[in-house]
Amino acid sequence: MRSRIAASGSSRIRVIAALLGALVIASVLWTGSSLRLFEGNTLNLFQSPAEPERIVAEATYGKRYDSVSELLEDSPLVVRGRIVRISDNYLEGDGVAFTNAVLRADVVLRGNYAAEGGDILVRQVGGFEPRIGKVVEMELQPLMRVGDEYLLFLHPVRRNELDRWVVTGGFSGRFKVENGKVYRPTPEDPLARARETLSRDWNGKSVAAIESAIRSIP
Repeated sequence: MRSRIAASGSSRIRVIAALLGALVIASVLWTGSSLRLFEGNTLNLFQSPAEPERIVAEATYGKRYDSVSELLEDSPLVVRGRIVRISDNYLEGDGVAFTNAVLRADVVLRGNYAAEGGDILVRQVGGFEPRIGKVVEMELQPLMRVGDEYLLFLHPVRRNELDRWVVTGGFSGRFKVENGKVYRPTPEDPLARARETLSRDWNGKSVAAIESAIRSIP
């Protein structure tokens, strides 16, 4: 025998509304909606905890860059500056997490798409993943943090849209600046590391040296 639950009309409406709300949230999560997670919408209840666990995902990179001149060929914008804020974290497409970082350009080394002292939005693959409750970071591309200083080779996310940029070659066009010197992430695999000529040529060199090299290339 099925049991029957007695409820008033208004109670039934509230129960149905709650169920529909849960279904909508579940649908948004599993279809990988591009709704932003941190800007006051329904998904705020999945906001990242203060110190979430971080996991590293393997990444496959297409074109390999072995020199600064090769990077410049695919980078209409090259800047050095600090990350001043993380603007948002969102899901896109099939549920891949992205994080936008805002870099304040102290020096523009190539391109007229940004002014010195202006802000540039840099899109990063990775971010807080609400379905697993962890921050996912790409191999060799840890998420940039507020206060970090970088020299970045950039190209636009889409050809004719100059409001969002990505680092050329994944990790290739990313040089972290510490105490006036530049450093790049290197693969753990010794053979891959041996082939990574950009790191071999520039890791630990002065930022002034690489900026001089960039300016000398027509």
